[in-house]
Amino acid sequence: MIGLQYSVHQPSPFIDRHRASLLPDWQVSVQSVMVILQPCSVALNEVTPITEQQKRQLRRRFLYWAKQLIVVLHQEGYAADGFDPRTGHPYYSRAGSLTLDDVAVVQSVLGYPLVPSGDCRLVEHPIWGCGVFPSVIVSSAPCSVLEDTAQRLWHSTKRSGRLKAPVLAFANGRG
Repeated sequence: MIGLQYSVHQPSPFIDRHRASLLPDWQVSVQSVMVILQPCSVALNEVTPITEQQKRQLRRRFLYWAKQLIVVLHQEGYAADGFDPRTGHPYYSRAGSLTLDDVAVVQSVLGYPLVPSGDCRLVEHPIWGCGVFPSVIVSSAPCSVLEDTAQRLWHSTKRSGRLKAPVLAFANGRG
């Protein structure tokens, strides 16, 4: 099974319009958005001990991978941050008055259908169904720089053996 998929996009109109309310300390605009999708072994449409454990594990994995990418982007002079899928707040920047809905971002940039589930909505992935965990990274880097940096990071991490799950970039934002 593929460990995760990602794609890089221009920011959605919501992110463009509300950047100051999402990331109030940023003095630069968001130029790129990375959508990261991880498969789950179970559908996430029910709250069970298994689904909660899966979400915790996939969230930790996203945090590990995102931190590596964000550190490199910062070293290259770009602003970057990941949004916590659980809270919608950025990890490294001060939280603003708005939260980012990663499911809405996935629907906006990838066009995947959404499935209502209790008080929330789930992404319906074309292969994984509702067994998918979405997350989002934003950056002031152009899309090509974010994509190249992720590729460099993935290849160096893969060679070192630090990231066990395979990563697949999907072309044109379609998985």
